[in-house]
Amino acid sequence: MRFKIISFFVLFSLILSTSGIVADAQSKTEISTNIVQPMDPTFPSCNRSWVNDPLGILQWNSQVSPTTYTFQWEFELTPQGVSTIGNPATVTMTKALVTKTSGTTRTLYPLSLYSPHTQAYPYTFHGSITSYSYVGSSTTAKLQSGDVIDLWFDIDGEFSTGHLFNECKVP
Repeated sequence: MRFKIISFFVLFSLILSTSGIVADAQSKTEISTNIVQPMDPTFPSCNRSWVNDPLGILQWNSQVSPTTYTFQWEFELTPQGVSTIGNPATVTMTKALVTKTSGTTRTLYPLSLYSPHTQAYPYTFHGSITSYSYVGSSTTAKLQSGDVIDLWFDIDGEFSTGHLFNECKVP
């Protein structure tokens, strides 16, 4: 069985504090984590059930409807994630791309897909994409089999800011 590091990672910048006073930006620590699992030789499938990151910060779940090609995603902070990020957390989608089988990449309008949400633990941040608007087009497009979806999120809390990237292929 072949294993490959998939392009699903969480990068957290932790703000260190001393005696309750937040230290300056020069004392930030960055933590990077990758999820390793058996996968398609090119991209992981968008159908994934509660994938956990190795640091235990969050878990991700996503699936695509085989009839409508609706991509549904959700993730939640774990108790470890809450102690690392803080509670509540604000999640913002900062970038979204769809790459067609032809190789053409479409830049989507991320705030039209997911507006910032501030929620306390436990909360499952979630959304879906069926049709989308993209830069350079006045019409909408629909997801199709073979499309590669890239989503970027910022997760801001009292203690740190995390950056979540997910990439997957529509089956």
